[in-house]
Amino acid sequence: MISDPLLKDEYLQKEVNNIQSEYNIHLTNESILLDEAINMQRDQKHPLSFFTCGNYETLYDNVQNKLKLEVRDVVELFRRIH
Repeated sequence: MISDPLLKDEYLQKEVNNIQSEYNIHLTNESILLDEAINMQRDQKHPLSFFTCGNYETLYDNVQNKLKLEVRDVVELFRRIH
């Protein structure tokens, strides 16, 4: 494990873009769509109902625009905690 990764902004942005691409592919996957339909029926307090698949909005827009945080800072905090 790398003890002190660089976490450069350009690579974080590329990774968010990669996750968005995977998300777009999953939108046409019937088993994932079925999981999402089942998830909508779950108790909203259950941990599985909080987050099933990330995309640009959940990984970037929400952090930058709604939470007013820098994505790099959030990733760094997560790395330090875990």
